Amino acid sequence: MLNAFIDRCCRWINLLIALALAVMVVMVFGNVVLRYAFNSGIAISEEVSRWLFVWITFLGAIVAVRERGHLGTDFLLARLPPLGQRICLALSYALMIWCTWLLFSGALAQARINWDVDAPVTGASVAIFYASGVVFAVAAGLLLVLGDEVTRRDSAAAEARAHKAQLDPTMQLEHWDPTAKVTYDQALFNELTSLRFLEAHAHITIVGPVGVGKTFLGHALGHIAARRRYAVLAETVDHLLETLRHARLDHSHETELRKRLAVDLLLIDDFGIEAMTPEESRDIYTLMTERHRRASMIVISNRGPDEWLATFADPVRAQAAIDRFTSNAYDLVIDGESYRPRQKPTFDRKRKGDA
Repeated sequence: MLNAFIDRCCRWINLLIALALAVMVVMVFGNVVLRYAFNSGIAISEEVSRWLFVWITFLGAIVAVRERGHLGTDFLLARLPPLGQRICLALSYALMIWCTWLLFSGALAQARINWDVDAPVTGASVAIFYASGVVFAVAAGLLLVLGDEVTRRDSAAAEARAHKAQLDPTMQLEHWDPTAKVTYDQALFNELTSLRFLEAHAHITIVGPVGVGKTFLGHALGHIAARRRYAVLAETVDHLLETLRHARLDHSHETELRKRLAVDLLLIDDFGIEAMTPEESRDIYTLMTERHRRASMIVISNRGPDEWLATFADPVRAQAAIDRFTSNAYDLVIDGESYRPRQKPTFDRKRKGDA
């Protein structure tokens, strides 16, 4: 409930920022046109634009606090032990809260001093100008004070979405071993982690030999999407087709199919390994065509899209589905040694001996 309320407030703030920007553009552009074309102008444009710019800055800073979008560096933090990191985090929060208090007290004092002072052009109280600092200080202070609770609820909600999405909890980007002897386009993967492909309703194919970490990186992208409140569903193609096959028997096929069409990101693993029946081919055709430029998919396979055609029972449907999918998909090709030995459980003999 708290997260939903804060997110709703941030959406309203974004709308106010957009409206203020639109007013600034209209007033400044209109003033230029009137000045050069008619030797006149909008008298209040410069003053109002300055005030709006200040309000936009502070309102945007509120949203940035919520989204943790302010610049920071972990050069020192990364070199500290866990206790030192917690101490630094507590000190940084205390410092930020103290700064918001200084801003609040200073802006409030200026607003009171200038309450009866009129702006030279609009005649409005100059206190409105300084009120932007008060609004930011109060909102940012509350977000910082409630930060731990909001973070805890965000984490719990993200874990619940990841569990519902059937994402492997061990396959998160922070658990990836950077020393793995695999190669892929790092710049492309960094772009994919921004999730701009989701906003554009584009797809991803992750292709490579057995064991190089295709599923790991696919699920890692799914976890990032779940943390950003996208609806995700991950399953192997065998599980997908088996579920839809059984759904035909109890007349829930349409419901199961729509469930997979409704999510923002559908991840299908082990695709293109075995040939499909005519009914299974129709299901995959429906998913690929219905989600085309409407929602995103990640398809993970040992084979490239040019080899998928042979797995469909109907070549015409196959060509139509694959052509739509590949024309709107990023291709992430992974090669190298198997990543799975790095996930193999180990036994700490020294700790066992100490026990």
